[in-house]
Amino acid sequence: MHTISKYFFIPFLLISLIFSCENETSLIGENILANDEYVVFILDDSLINIKSSSIQEGPINQSPSNDINLLGGYVDPVFGTNKASFCFEIGLPNNDMSFNVNSIESAKITLPYIGYYGDSLAEYQIEISHLTENINYDFDSNDSINSNVIMNSVNNVEQLSNVRSSGYLELELPNDFVYDNILNLSDEFLQNDSTFKNNFKGLHIKTNSLNSAVMYFNLNSDDAVLNVKYIDSEMQEQENDFPINGVRLNNFQLEDNSDLEQIDSLIFLQSMGGFISEIDLSFLNNFSDSGYIVNEALLSLEVYNDNNGMQIPNKISFIDSNNEEISGGTLNTETSSYEINITREVQKIITDGDSPIIKLYPYQRGASASRIIINNTTSKPIRLKLVLIKV
Repeated sequence: MHTISKYFFIPFLLISLIFSCENETSLIGENILANDEYVVFILDDSLINIKSSSIQEGPINQSPSNDINLLGGYVDPVFGTNKASFCFEIGLPNNDMSFNVNSIESAKITLPYIGYYGDSLAEYQIEISHLTENINYDFDSNDSINSNVIMNSVNNVEQLSNVRSSGYLELELPNDFVYDNILNLSDEFLQNDSTFKNNFKGLHIKTNSLNSAVMYFNLNSDDAVLNVKYIDSEMQEQENDFPINGVRLNNFQLEDNSDLEQIDSLIFLQSMGGFISEIDLSFLNNFSDSGYIVNEALLSLEVYNDNNGMQIPNKISFIDSNNEEISGGTLNTETSSYEINITREVQKIITDGDSPIIKLYPYQRGASASRIIINNTTSKPIRLKLVLIKV
Protein backbone atom coordinates (compact mmCIF):
# COMPACT_ATOMS: atom_id res chain seq x y z
CA MET A 1 0.00 0.00 0.00
CA HIS A 2 2.81 2.39 0.83
CA THR A 3 4.43 1.78 -2.54
CA ILE A 4 1.21 2.43 -4.40
CA SER A 5 0.63 5.68 -2.46
CA LYS A 6 4.11 6.88 -3.33
CA TYR A 7 3.56 6.33 -7.04
CA PHE A 8 0.25 8.12 -6.90
CA PHE A 9 1.81 11.06 -5.02
CA ILE A 10 4.46 11.85 -7.66
CA PRO A 11 1.99 12.44 -10.56
CA PHE A 12 -0.19 14.45 -8.20
CA LEU A 13 2.77 16.70 -7.33
CA LEU A 14 3.60 17.20 -11.01
CA ILE A 15 0.01 18.05 -11.82
CA SER A 16 -0.03 20.57 -8.97
CA LEU A 17 3.15 22.25 -10.22
CA ILE A 18 1.84 22.41 -13.77
CA PHE A 19 -1.43 23.91 -12.56
CA SER A 20 0.48 26.44 -10.46
CA CYS A 21 2.61 27.52 -13.43
CA GLU A 22 -0.44 27.78 -15.67
CA ASN A 23 -2.21 29.86 -13.07
CA GLU A 24 0.74 32.27 -12.83
CA THR A 25 0.97 32.36 -16.61
CA SER A 26 -2.64 33.50 -16.81
CA LEU A 27 -1.81 36.30 -14.43
CA ILE A 28 1.43 37.59 -15.90
CA GLY A 29 1.61 36.45 -19.50
CA GLU A 30 2.82 33.61 -21.65
CA ASN A 31 6.41 34.66 -22.43
CA ILE A 32 8.22 33.31 -19.40
CA LEU A 33 11.88 32.46 -18.91
CA ALA A 34 12.70 30.78 -15.61
CA ASN A 35 15.78 29.41 -13.85
CA ASP A 36 16.66 28.64 -10.24
CA GLU A 37 17.20 32.32 -9.33
CA TYR A 38 14.55 34.39 -11.13
CA VAL A 39 11.62 34.49 -13.55
CA VAL A 40 11.49 36.90 -16.50
CA PHE A 41 8.15 37.57 -18.16
CA ILE A 42 6.36 40.01 -20.45
CA LEU A 43 3.22 41.36 -18.85
CA ASP A 44 0.12 40.34 -20.77
CA ASP A 45 -1.73 43.14 -22.58
CA SER A 46 -4.94 42.21 -20.78
CA LEU A 47 -3.36 43.35 -17.50
CA ILE A 48 -2.30 46.74 -18.88
CA ASN A 49 -4.86 49.50 -18.49
CA ILE A 50 -3.56 52.96 -19.42
CA LYS A 51 -6.03 55.79 -18.98
CA SER A 52 -5.63 59.20 -20.60
CA SER A 53 -7.05 62.70 -20.27
CA SER A 54 -6.54 65.97 -22.13
CA ILE A 55 -6.48 69.44 -20.60
CA GLN A 56 -6.78 72.86 -22.22
CA GLU A 57 -3.57 74.53 -21.08
CA GLY A 58 -4.17 78.28 -21.43
CA PRO A 59 -1.55 81.04 -21.79
CA ILE A 60 2.14 80.18 -21.85
CA ASN A 61 4.69 82.06 -19.77
CA GLN A 62 7.20 83.97 -21.88
CA SER A 63 10.96 83.79 -21.42
CA PRO A 64 14.14 85.44 -22.76
CA SER A 65 15.39 81.94 -23.58
CA ASN A 66 12.80 81.56 -26.34
CA ASP A 67 14.53 82.42 -29.61
CA ILE A 68 11.62 81.50 -31.91
CA ASN A 69 8.77 83.85 -32.81
CA LEU A 70 5.66 82.81 -34.71
CA LEU A 71 3.57 84.55 -37.37
CA GLY A 72 0.47 83.34 -39.22
CA GLY A 73 -2.51 81.12 -38.62
CA TYR A 74 -4.67 78.29 -39.88
CA VAL A 75 -8.09 76.72 -39.41
CA ASP A 76 -7.73 73.29 -37.83
CA PRO A 77 -10.39 70.62 -38.54
CA VAL A 78 -10.49 69.73 -34.83
CA PHE A 79 -9.10 72.68 -32.86
CA GLY A 80 -10.52 75.48 -35.01
CA THR A 81 -8.84 78.85 -35.55
CA ASN A 82 -5.20 79.37 -34.49
CA LYS A 83 -3.43 82.72 -34.81
CA ALA A 84 0.13 83.73 -33.93
CA SER A 85 1.84 87.11 -33.97
CA PHE A 86 4.79 88.69 -32.19
CA CYS A 87 6.15 91.98 -30.95
CA PHE A 88 9.67 93.13 -30.18
CA GLU A 89 11.90 95.96 -29.05
CA ILE A 90 14.49 97.65 -31.25
CA GLY A 91 17.81 99.01 -29.98
CA LEU A 92 20.24 101.68 -31.11
CA PRO A 93 23.25 100.92 -33.35
CA ASN A 94 25.47 102.71 -30.80
CA ASN A 95 25.15 104.98 -27.80
CA ASP A 96 24.86 108.77 -28.19
CA MET A 97 23.55 108.67 -31.73
CA SER A 98 22.87 111.73 -33.87
CA PHE A 99 21.46 111.32 -37.35
CA ASN A 100 21.03 114.80 -38.88
CA VAL A 101 18.73 113.47 -41.57
CA ASN A 102 17.90 115.30 -44.77
CA SER A 103 15.82 112.50 -46.35
CA ILE A 104 15.22 108.77 -45.94
CA GLU A 105 15.83 106.41 -48.85
CA SER A 106 14.54 103.20 -47.27
CA ALA A 107 13.63 101.55 -43.96
CA LYS A 108 13.41 97.77 -43.94
CA ILE A 109 12.96 95.15 -41.23
CA THR A 110 14.74 91.82 -41.83
CA LEU A 111 13.46 88.76 -39.95
CA PRO A 112 15.51 85.51 -40.33
CA TYR A 113 13.21 82.62 -41.26
CA ILE A 114 13.76 79.12 -39.81
CA GLY A 115 10.65 77.07 -40.65
CA TYR A 116 6.89 76.75 -40.83
CA TYR A 117 3.92 74.57 -39.89
CA GLY A 118 1.01 74.13 -42.29
CA ASP A 119 0.47 74.69 -46.01
CA SER A 120 3.59 75.53 -48.05
CA LEU A 121 1.45 77.59 -50.47
CA ALA A 122 0.29 80.01 -47.78
CA GLU A 123 -0.06 83.72 -48.52
CA TYR A 124 0.12 86.42 -45.85
CA GLN A 125 -1.41 89.86 -45.48
CA ILE A 126 0.89 91.42 -42.91
CA GLU A 127 0.05 94.32 -40.63
CA ILE A 128 2.68 96.34 -38.73
CA SER A 129 1.82 98.32 -35.60
CA HIS A 130 3.75 100.67 -33.33
CA LEU A 131 3.60 99.66 -29.65
CA THR A 132 2.20 102.29 -27.31
CA GLU A 133 3.22 100.50 -24.11
CA ASN A 134 6.47 98.97 -22.94
CA ILE A 135 6.65 95.18 -23.05
CA ASN A 136 8.26 92.71 -20.66
CA TYR A 137 8.24 89.00 -19.93
CA ASP A 138 5.36 89.32 -17.47
CA PHE A 139 3.00 89.37 -20.45
CA ASP A 140 1.22 86.07 -21.03
CA SER A 141 1.01 84.66 -24.53
CA ASN A 142 -2.65 85.67 -24.95
CA ASP A 143 -2.46 89.19 -23.48
CA SER A 144 -3.56 92.14 -25.60
CA ILE A 145 -0.81 94.68 -26.26
CA ASN A 146 -1.70 98.28 -27.08
CA SER A 147 -0.47 99.55 -30.44
CA ASN A 148 -1.30 101.75 -33.43
CA VAL A 149 -1.31 100.46 -37.01
CA ILE A 150 1.36 102.02 -39.25
CA MET A 151 1.24 99.59 -42.20
CA ASN A 152 -2.11 98.15 -43.29
CA SER A 153 -2.21 94.52 -44.35
CA VAL A 154 -4.20 95.11 -47.56
CA ASN A 155 -1.20 96.32 -49.54
CA ASN A 156 1.42 94.23 -47.74
CA VAL A 157 1.18 90.68 -49.14
CA GLU A 158 3.90 88.05 -48.74
CA GLN A 159 4.19 84.50 -50.11
CA LEU A 160 5.55 81.74 -47.86
CA SER A 161 7.36 80.26 -50.86
CA ASN A 162 9.35 83.49 -51.31
CA VAL A 163 10.25 83.64 -47.62
CA ARG A 164 11.42 80.01 -47.68
CA SER A 165 13.51 80.65 -50.78
CA SER A 166 15.25 83.77 -49.47
CA GLY A 167 15.53 82.72 -45.83
CA TYR A 168 14.13 86.08 -44.68
CA LEU A 169 10.93 88.04 -44.34
CA GLU A 170 11.64 91.64 -45.32
CA LEU A 171 9.11 94.35 -44.44
CA GLU A 172 9.27 97.98 -45.55
CA LEU A 173 8.36 100.65 -42.99
CA PRO A 174 6.92 104.05 -43.97
CA ASN A 175 9.77 106.55 -44.28
CA ASP A 176 7.85 109.30 -42.50
CA PHE A 177 7.14 107.00 -39.55
CA VAL A 178 10.83 106.12 -39.17
CA TYR A 179 11.82 109.77 -39.41
CA ASP A 180 9.28 111.02 -36.85
CA ASN A 181 9.70 108.19 -34.33
CA ILE A 182 13.38 107.26 -34.62
CA LEU A 183 15.75 109.45 -36.63
CA ASN A 184 14.32 112.79 -35.53
CA LEU A 185 14.27 112.04 -31.81
CA SER A 186 15.99 114.51 -29.51
CA ASP A 187 19.45 113.66 -28.17
CA GLU A 188 18.10 112.72 -24.73
CA PHE A 189 16.32 109.70 -26.26
CA LEU A 190 19.37 108.62 -28.30
CA GLN A 191 21.82 108.24 -25.42
CA ASN A 192 21.48 104.46 -25.02
CA ASP A 193 19.10 101.53 -25.48
CA SER A 194 17.24 102.27 -22.26
CA THR A 195 16.41 105.90 -23.08
CA PHE A 196 15.56 104.95 -26.67
CA LYS A 197 13.21 102.08 -25.75
CA ASN A 198 11.37 104.22 -23.21
CA ASN A 199 10.37 106.41 -26.14
CA PHE A 200 10.22 103.97 -29.07
CA LYS A 201 8.52 100.98 -27.44
CA GLY A 202 8.73 98.54 -30.36
CA LEU A 203 6.68 96.96 -33.14
CA HIS A 204 3.95 94.32 -33.43
CA ILE A 205 3.84 92.10 -36.55
CA LYS A 206 0.65 90.16 -37.27
CA THR A 207 -1.50 88.86 -40.11
CA ASN A 208 -5.13 89.68 -40.75
CA SER A 209 -6.01 86.59 -42.73
CA LEU A 210 -6.06 82.88 -41.97
CA ASN A 211 -3.06 81.88 -44.01
CA SER A 212 -3.10 78.09 -43.54
CA ALA A 213 0.44 78.15 -42.13
CA VAL A 214 2.52 79.63 -39.31
CA MET A 215 6.06 80.83 -40.01
CA TYR A 216 8.95 80.62 -37.51
CA PHE A 217 11.58 83.36 -37.12
CA ASN A 218 14.77 83.71 -35.08
CA LEU A 219 14.72 87.29 -33.79
CA ASN A 220 17.75 86.55 -31.61
CA SER A 221 19.92 86.38 -34.75
CA ASP A 222 22.41 89.15 -35.53
CA ASP A 223 20.68 89.39 -38.91
CA ALA A 224 17.41 90.51 -37.29
CA VAL A 225 17.60 94.28 -37.81
CA LEU A 226 15.85 97.43 -38.93
CA ASN A 227 18.04 98.73 -41.74
CA VAL A 228 17.72 102.45 -42.53
CA LYS A 229 19.37 104.22 -45.47
CA TYR A 230 19.24 108.01 -45.52
CA ILE A 231 20.88 111.21 -46.76
CA ASP A 232 22.35 113.37 -44.01
CA SER A 233 22.43 117.14 -43.75
CA GLU A 234 25.71 117.21 -45.68
CA MET A 235 24.07 115.23 -48.51
CA GLN A 236 26.11 112.11 -47.71
CA GLU A 237 24.61 108.63 -47.91
CA GLN A 238 24.37 106.92 -44.53
CA GLU A 239 23.24 103.47 -43.42
CA ASN A 240 22.48 102.11 -39.94
CA ASP A 241 21.32 98.75 -38.61
CA PHE A 242 19.09 98.97 -35.54
CA PRO A 243 19.26 95.55 -33.84
CA ILE A 244 16.12 93.71 -32.80
CA ASN A 245 17.11 93.06 -29.21
CA GLY A 246 15.62 93.13 -25.77
CA VAL A 247 12.13 91.75 -25.16
CA ARG A 248 10.52 89.54 -27.83
CA LEU A 249 7.02 88.22 -27.19
CA ASN A 250 4.75 85.76 -28.95
CA ASN A 251 1.00 86.33 -28.95
CA PHE A 252 -1.35 83.38 -29.46
CA GLN A 253 -5.10 83.47 -30.07
CA LEU A 254 -6.87 80.07 -29.98
CA GLU A 255 -10.47 78.92 -29.87
CA ASP A 256 -11.98 77.59 -26.66
CA ASN A 257 -12.15 73.81 -27.09
CA SER A 258 -12.84 72.75 -23.52
CA ASP A 259 -15.41 70.22 -24.81
CA LEU A 260 -12.50 68.08 -26.03
CA GLU A 261 -11.56 67.46 -22.39
CA GLN A 262 -14.54 65.10 -22.16
CA ILE A 263 -13.04 62.69 -24.71
CA ASP A 264 -10.81 60.04 -23.10
CA SER A 265 -10.38 57.76 -26.12
CA LEU A 266 -8.07 60.26 -27.83
CA ILE A 267 -5.11 62.30 -26.65
CA PHE A 268 -5.08 65.93 -27.81
CA LEU A 269 -1.83 67.89 -27.94
CA GLN A 270 -1.81 71.45 -29.28
CA SER A 271 1.00 74.01 -29.13
CA MET A 272 0.66 77.74 -28.39
CA GLY A 273 -1.23 77.13 -25.12
CA GLY A 274 -3.75 74.69 -26.60
CA PHE A 275 -3.83 71.17 -25.14
CA ILE A 276 -1.60 69.04 -22.96
CA SER A 277 -2.42 65.51 -21.75
CA GLU A 278 -1.80 63.00 -19.01
CA ILE A 279 -1.51 59.23 -19.09
CA ASP A 280 -2.31 57.29 -15.95
CA LEU A 281 -0.30 54.15 -15.15
CA SER A 282 -2.11 53.42 -11.87
CA PHE A 283 -2.39 49.73 -12.78
CA LEU A 284 1.30 49.49 -11.84
CA ASN A 285 0.30 49.90 -8.20
CA ASN A 286 -0.66 46.21 -8.35
CA PHE A 287 3.07 45.44 -8.44
CA SER A 288 4.12 47.72 -5.58
CA ASP A 289 6.32 46.18 -2.87
CA SER A 290 6.37 42.88 -4.75
CA GLY A 291 10.08 42.66 -5.48
CA TYR A 292 9.70 43.07 -9.23
CA ILE A 293 12.61 44.46 -11.21
CA VAL A 294 11.72 46.30 -14.43
CA ASN A 295 13.86 44.94 -17.25
CA GLU A 296 12.20 47.04 -19.97
CA ALA A 297 9.21 49.38 -20.28
CA LEU A 298 8.59 50.65 -23.80
CA LEU A 299 5.64 52.97 -24.32
CA SER A 300 4.09 53.30 -27.80
CA LEU A 301 1.43 55.83 -28.83
CA GLU A 302 -0.09 55.66 -32.31
CA VAL A 303 -1.04 58.77 -34.29
CA TYR A 304 -4.80 59.04 -34.85
CA ASN A 305 -6.25 59.27 -38.38
CA ASP A 306 -2.97 60.45 -39.97
CA ASN A 307 -3.24 63.59 -37.80
CA ASN A 308 -6.19 64.81 -39.92
CA GLY A 309 -3.83 65.50 -42.80
CA MET A 310 -1.76 67.98 -40.77
CA GLN A 311 2.02 67.70 -40.47
CA ILE A 312 2.99 65.09 -37.87
CA PRO A 313 5.58 66.46 -35.40
CA ASN A 314 8.83 64.52 -35.16
CA LYS A 315 8.74 64.52 -31.36
CA ILE A 316 6.51 65.05 -28.33
CA SER A 317 7.64 65.68 -24.75
CA PHE A 318 7.06 63.27 -21.86
CA ILE A 319 7.32 64.72 -18.33
CA ASP A 320 7.68 62.54 -15.22
CA SER A 321 6.25 63.07 -11.73
CA ASN A 322 9.26 65.22 -10.78
CA ASN A 323 8.48 67.56 -13.69
CA GLU A 324 11.58 66.40 -15.54
CA GLU A 325 11.56 65.57 -19.25
CA ILE A 326 12.06 61.91 -20.11
CA SER A 327 14.56 61.36 -22.91
CA GLY A 328 12.98 60.13 -26.13
CA GLY A 329 9.49 60.55 -27.52
CA THR A 330 10.49 60.57 -31.19
CA LEU A 331 8.22 59.52 -34.04
CA ASN A 332 8.67 56.08 -35.59
CA THR A 333 7.68 56.89 -39.17
CA GLU A 334 7.24 53.22 -40.10
CA THR A 335 4.56 52.63 -37.46
CA SER A 336 3.37 56.24 -37.18
CA SER A 337 3.84 55.95 -33.43
CA TYR A 338 5.72 57.83 -30.74
CA GLU A 339 7.98 55.54 -28.73
CA ILE A 340 9.75 56.16 -25.46
CA ASN A 341 11.60 54.03 -22.93
CA ILE A 342 10.17 54.59 -19.44
CA THR A 343 11.97 51.75 -17.65
CA ARG A 344 13.40 54.00 -14.93
CA GLU A 345 10.06 55.75 -14.37
CA VAL A 346 8.10 52.48 -14.07
CA GLN A 347 10.65 51.09 -11.61
CA LYS A 348 10.27 54.20 -9.43
CA ILE A 349 6.48 53.87 -9.52
CA ILE A 350 6.68 50.23 -8.38
CA THR A 351 9.46 50.48 -5.80
CA ASP A 352 9.43 54.12 -4.62
CA GLY A 353 5.75 54.91 -4.88
CA ASP A 354 6.23 57.75 -7.38
CA SER A 355 3.13 59.19 -8.99
CA PRO A 356 1.91 57.02 -11.90
CA ILE A 357 1.00 60.11 -13.96
CA ILE A 358 3.12 61.01 -17.00
CA LYS A 359 2.39 64.31 -18.72
CA LEU A 360 2.52 64.79 -22.48
CA TYR A 361 3.30 68.12 -24.12
CA PRO A 362 3.78 69.25 -27.71
CA TYR A 363 7.52 69.59 -28.21
CA GLN A 364 8.60 73.23 -27.72
CA ARG A 365 4.95 74.18 -27.37
CA GLY A 366 5.69 77.88 -26.84
CA ALA A 367 7.79 78.09 -29.99
CA SER A 368 5.82 75.88 -32.37
CA ALA A 369 2.39 75.74 -34.02
CA SER A 370 2.24 71.94 -34.21
CA ARG A 371 -0.64 69.73 -33.07
CA ILE A 372 -1.13 65.99 -32.78
CA ILE A 373 -3.98 63.61 -31.92
CA ILE A 374 -3.09 60.18 -30.51
CA ASN A 375 -5.15 57.00 -30.25
CA ASN A 376 -6.26 55.48 -27.00
CA THR A 377 -9.31 53.66 -28.32
CA THR A 378 -10.26 50.10 -27.42
CA SER A 379 -8.99 48.81 -30.76
CA LYS A 380 -5.82 50.94 -30.77
CA PRO A 381 -4.87 51.67 -27.17
CA ILE A 382 -1.66 53.11 -25.82
CA ARG A 383 0.70 50.14 -25.64
CA LEU A 384 3.27 49.31 -23.01
CA LYS A 385 5.75 46.48 -23.48
CA LEU A 386 6.62 45.66 -19.89
CA VAL A 387 9.29 43.07 -19.12
CA LEU A 388 9.53 42.23 -15.42
CA ILE A 389 11.93 40.09 -13.42
CA LYS A 390 10.69 38.25 -10.35
CA VAL A 391 13.63 37.34 -8.11
